[in-house]
Parts: sequence; C-alpha cells; structure tokens
Amino acid sequence: MRMLRRPEARAVLARVDALTMAAALGWVAWLWSPVLFPESRETRSPASAATESALALGQLTEKPLFDPARQRYVPPPPPPAVASAPPPPPPPPPGFAESHVVKGVARNGDIRIVFVSEQGQAIVHPLKVGDRLGTHVVREIGVADVTFDAEDGQSVVLPLPRAATR
Repeated sequence: MRMLRRPEARAVLARVDALTMAAALGWVAWLWSPVLFPESRETRSPASAATESALALGQLTEKPLFDPARQRYVPPPPPPAVASAPPPPPPPPPGFAESHVVKGVARNGDIRIVFVSEQGQAIVHPLKVGDRLGTHVVREIGVADVTFDAEDGQSVVLPLPRAATR
C-alpha cells in the first residue's frame, strides 16, 4: 500500500488502466461489428475489395488527383538537339622527362646507381648503366645529370637533385 501513495506509481497505474480499458473496448467493438454492421462483412468478398481498389488506382493514374484539368500528364516534347563542336582531344600524355624524377645517386668506386621514380608515385627504381625503365635505357650517369636513350633514338636528360651533385 505504501507504493500506491507515491505520485509516480499512481501515474503508471492510471496509464495501465487506460490502456487496458482501450484494449477491452476495441475487442468488444470488433466482436459486435457483425451485429452492428452486417453488410460490411457479408456483402464484400476479398476479391471484390481487391477489384474495387484496383479500379480506384486505375482512375487515379488516368486522372491525376491534384491536376485541375484532371487529364493525363503529357510531357513537353524534348528540345531539338543542337549540333555542338566535338570536344577537344585529350592532352597528350606527359613525356619521359616530365613524368620521371631522379631522387638521388649512389656511388661506390666505379659503380653508380641512380634512383628514379614516376611523378606522384612512391616506388623508386634503382638503375645502373644499361638498365631499362619502360621504353628508355640508362646510357650515362654523370655528375649533374642522367642520360636516357629511347627506343626511337632520342635522348632524354634528367638533372640530378642539388644535394646529389655535391
């Protein structure tokens, strides 16, 4: 009995009582609906209800609900195609000199190794004279630059970084 004296407990019990009463009234209304409204269950079969809803849906699609003219929507014709100039061709890919960077040189007596990477890439390729990088071959590793020979006979010279030339 002490619990019922608290205001919170009384509020909870009032809510439970209201929910129970609403459920009981709904159950009674459901039980008495055939007596009070006999035509709603007896005259309509599930097939006729489905047919009626399909007809109503068809009428809504043929006559849009919020259109004052209540006619089917006909979209406007598409605008005529305007002949435009073809897009410009993509720029040519960068050449070997623009796409490769010399990172450094290692020297040990007569052996020289140059470290080359592609622009924006983290992979560094160690190369000696005569090694191939793509379509280019290392011809000479000099004091201030590295010379590559292409397959078509052209030479490409890449400068060494400033710290590597000291």
